[in-house]
Amino acid sequence: KKNGLAAEEMIGILWWQLKSLRLASVTRTADEAGMKEYPYNKAKRSLSAFKEGDIKSLSDSLLVVYHNGHNGKVNIDTALEHWVLSL
Repeated sequence: KKNGLAAEEMIGILWWQLKSLRLASVTRTADEAGMKEYPYNKAKRSLSAFKEGDIKSLSDSLLVVYHNGHNGKVNIDTALEHWVLSL
């Protein structure tokens, strides 16, 4: 936010990271996941910080923030801040 990124950009970055974690959780190799070695191995190592189902839950709730923000149901900046603070 300090660097001037819009909420949509931050959500995109977070979504990409969660997607990488989800792919790493269900694959055995970077090739199988369609990822480069370094980000795949980093995601694999990071999986130990999460409990079963956490990554899916985070992905689902971030998707809700994104859609509710774009549908005008909530202020996307405020909703993203609440999502981050709820972690």
